[in-house]
Amino acid sequence: MPHDLLNQQDELQKEAQGVLEDLDLMNLLKEFGEPHIVGSLALGVMTWRDIDLEIVVGKLDKEVVAEVIKQLVVKTIYKIDVTFSDNIARFNNSNPNSPQSLYIGLKYFGKDITPIEMRGSNPLTWKLDLHFILEKDARGKAKTEELKNKITDDKRRIILEIKSQIASNPKYRKQIFSMDIYQAVLERGITNLEEFGKFLAETGREL
Repeated sequence: MPHDLLNQQDELQKEAQGVLEDLDLMNLLKEFGEPHIVGSLALGVMTWRDIDLEIVVGKLDKEVVAEVIKQLVVKTIYKIDVTFSDNIARFNNSNPNSPQSLYIGLKYFGKDITPIEMRGSNPLTWKLDLHFILEKDARGKAKTEELKNKITDDKRRIILEIKSQIASNPKYRKQIFSMDIYQAVLERGITNLEEFGKFLAETGREL
């Protein structure tokens, strides 16, 4: 299984770079801020088609986000679904510790998906999360850089195994997140799912 997961990871890395090139996304985002690839793509621990980016900007401006969406629509020859969220007032009112951001969610349907198969539930669909954020709140960027210095081939295998084992867990991405796995393995030396469950228990959570 580890070998298969590593091969899958390598293939997803190549696909992800192809998606970024198809959308010319990094060049587009550089017109408006400082884009950083974070999370699984940056760390080399991909298990599904998901790309996370933080775009560090000097000011949170909806006009900028609207222009990014406009240019994506104009440039894209394949189908994309676009979601926008203003996380400034919402987070201020509900959780003052959460960073303020403007968010674009993309579902990208590339050339390998036929028109009749263009559904968000299609496993070939790529999901992209773009967070426009101030430098002081760019936690994903900072944490990714910190974890990059700790990852090894052995730890990468452990992360991939745990991610694949909890992929269908209904709590995953709601109460338990990929960053929990990265921190558990890279900072606490967790080596398997059982140990990860004990790690979660320290914060009052369970698998």
